[in-house]
Amino acid sequence: MSLDASNLQILCLILLFIHALNFTRLSSISFIAASALAFGVGIFFQNGLAPSHWALAEMSWSNLRQFFFLLVSGLGIIIGIYSHIYMGNYQREERSRFFGYLGLFQWTCLLLVISNHIYLFATAWELTSITSFLLIGFDRQSPKAQRGAIQAFLVTGLGGICLLGSLVLLSQQFQTYFVDELILRIATQPMQASVLATALLMLAALTKSAQFPFHFWLPDAMHAPTPVSAYLHSATLVKLGIFLVALFWPGFQHNILWHVGLSGLGLITFAWGAGFSILQTDMKASLAHTTYSQLGLMMMLFSLTSDKARAAGFVVLLAHALYKSSLFLSVGVISKATKSLDLRKCSGILRHSKVFLLLFAMAILSLIASPGSLGFVGKEWVMSILSGPFASSSAKYFSWACFVTGAYSTVLFGVLFFLRLYQKHTPSTTNETPKLSTSLALSFGILPLLGILFGCFLEPIFQWLDRLSPTAEKIESPFAHLLSGNFVLSILILLAGSWSAYKLSTDKKYLSAGWESKLNRFSLSNIFQNFSLERLPTHLEAIIYWFEAKTSKMAPQIVFLFFILLMMPLVASLQLPPVLGLPISSLGFVASVSAASLLALIIYFISHSMTQIFLLGAVGYLVAFSYASFGAPDLVLTQIIIETASLVLLVFAWLLSNERKKHRTEKLSKLSSIYSWLFSVGASIFLIGFLFLPPLEGVSQKLSSLYFFENSEALAFGTNIVNVIIVDFRGLDTLGEISVLALAALGAQALFRRRFRVHHIASHPFSSDWTRRLAKIFSLALLLFGVFYLSRGHHAPGGGFIGGGLGSLTLAMWMMSYGRPIYGSIWAIVGLVIAYASALLPQIFGLQFFESFSSPIGPSSLFFDIGVFAVVTGSVASLLEILYAIWTDQKGRRSQNA
Repeated sequence: MSLDASNLQILCLILLFIHALNFTRLSSISFIAASALAFGVGIFFQNGLAPSHWALAEMSWSNLRQFFFLLVSGLGIIIGIYSHIYMGNYQREERSRFFGYLGLFQWTCLLLVISNHIYLFATAWELTSITSFLLIGFDRQSPKAQRGAIQAFLVTGLGGICLLGSLVLLSQQFQTYFVDELILRIATQPMQASVLATALLMLAALTKSAQFPFHFWLPDAMHAPTPVSAYLHSATLVKLGIFLVALFWPGFQHNILWHVGLSGLGLITFAWGAGFSILQTDMKASLAHTTYSQLGLMMMLFSLTSDKARAAGFVVLLAHALYKSSLFLSVGVISKATKSLDLRKCSGILRHSKVFLLLFAMAILSLIASPGSLGFVGKEWVMSILSGPFASSSAKYFSWACFVTGAYSTVLFGVLFFLRLYQKHTPSTTNETPKLSTSLALSFGILPLLGILFGCFLEPIFQWLDRLSPTAEKIESPFAHLLSGNFVLSILILLAGSWSAYKLSTDKKYLSAGWESKLNRFSLSNIFQNFSLERLPTHLEAIIYWFEAKTSKMAPQIVFLFFILLMMPLVASLQLPPVLGLPISSLGFVASVSAASLLALIIYFISHSMTQIFLLGAVGYLVAFSYASFGAPDLVLTQIIIETASLVLLVFAWLLSNERKKHRTEKLSKLSSIYSWLFSVGASIFLIGFLFLPPLEGVSQKLSSLYFFENSEALAFGTNIVNVIIVDFRGLDTLGEISVLALAALGAQALFRRRFRVHHIASHPFSSDWTRRLAKIFSLALLLFGVFYLSRGHHAPGGGFIGGGLGSLTLAMWMMSYGRPIYGSIWAIVGLVIAYASALLPQIFGLQFFESFSSPIGPSSLFFDIGVFAVVTGSVASLLEILYAIWTDQKGRRSQNA
């Protein structure tokens, strides 16, 4: 039965609504219900999607997407049932918060799996990083959990930026915004994909799936609750990088950089992670190392060119999802009983429950790829693929060395992990026998059982692979050739790993050695924490002081260089050779630029900071006046208002500084002085040389294009071309700019709101009754002017930026006069909602994203301009409110100390 794309969009909205109930008393019930609904839909609908007119919300339902959709939702049901029991002792607020975060995370993963538009795909990708950050840092009292959450977010967030950049580059190159169409076009021209876009896409997959050298964040993410760790490792977060590689496999399977880079790093990660897992004493950390190890094997399989390797990758992926979720959930049962995750304190725990022992043993058998398990099937097919042809003998030796090392270390870890939990090494300090929860064990009992059943009965696996890889050659059963070289090698690896594990389990030196503390010295995670989290402010401060020390010695040369930069428009306006120089004859432009350059020189010789700030403001105003020579009143108004707001911010920043540091400049030697001046003059000549370069082919035609002049009224229903470009033709750019502005303001509010009591500020000490009355008159006048400029922006100079600048000054004046909170963050949020809603509104009427249409109230882009107005008003006012609150707080402290 087919599934229409609009129905799938409705399903996503329904799932989001159900998950919103997770924050209520229905927390676990609503999560399980949403997971069951998604799983049922994935089972019931098996065919493709009909096209949808919702361009940005376009979704896809291929066999690959259906598999990951079922994987995420199906394991979500098990995790939900387990979490309901596991979180039973938690307070209701914590349970609601946990299931709320878990539900949002599951929803973002499902949204990513079915997203087809590149911007929706990239947004969902980044949302998975944000929601996983909330889950990993769930324990707000644990510094390790917070540090691990930040580390995971930084690494995976970097991958999200790389993914967005890659998709944008590929969409521009292949002229499509839909992922499925993009992959088909890349497949027809595999060598045409740019190297930069390919490398960025690879980085996105490597960071998400914790591949070498980005593997370090995964073990530190283990401080999340155990159900979260099981979900992240088995079906969701780290599998999304594998999903990305599998999704783009048809387009990049013959790309050399893709094939060699991903397969090589995958094999290194496979051997690296398996080796490090042996040396861990923390149960969850050791399983985390095996997770990115197995992900490396999957990465290698999905990056190879053959369909057979891709089919084997799906088997390894399914086997890993079943046994890894079982092992993590088993660790949760053990930690509940022993109140510890240390292997040395949990020895002999498996002896206390035969049911739990059986389930744990089945999961371990699949982990070590024992015959009769699905893991064994996957390993045998991997070995058959490695037995095929290689591009070179060195590649073959490297691949086999990494595989044998990783497989041997995995067997060694699995058997040793089982023996250390089964054998009794340390005497118990108490007489109490740990009680393993049978209900917790039975809640996930189906998972290890499926890992064994699928390994014994392969017919369902073959049918499933025929749908996922219909072009793949038929893979024989691993039991078809019991005396083959690969089968014998597999048995030898099992025997050698098991024997080594038995020897280590009886070695007291190994059991008592503190391997983790020794390895931390060389851990990439430790290096990352030192240089990017804990010591980042110190490093930045050292860089700033170094830069100041270096540049202070070249201050005259830098001033001279900037003087040349400011004079470049004047040089370009002279009647020199007819190049890109603009034929400007306006004396006003020449006068304003000359005056700005002169003020820039004067600032260097003035030592008083406040005077320097006001002179900088004067330079900005002169730049605004220079725009008038080009007939651009919108730019003039915008520059004046923004310069005013910036001036106020700089004055506040100056007032906040308790003391001003004066840096002494050391005397330069004559030789150093000559080198500095030569550098300055050479750089200036280099910059001026750009003025006389001939224009690139096609650039002058694009610069002189009359497209905006000819279509501004017909397509955007406005005659003010400057504002029409901002809110219509380049509206997506503006949407990104106001989003960044609003996020900066909201972030500042979150950082300083409680510390400086931002919403509990007093009026300015110099304010009186008559100043308040004047402030009321002026603020109302400014607000009216702001609304006036907003309303006329489509046909005359004005717009949301100009009106928002006036509005922010209005709110700041009101705050300082009356000492009342202005709640700029609310303005910013409302503005963002209006802006995004107006961008999506045309799709309801069957138009494209951001496409303008006329209405009785006005053009649709007018609503977007209103959102811009609200965001600029709220964001700038919010920042001013914070600075004013900090200044009044410090002033109050100084008066108390006095």
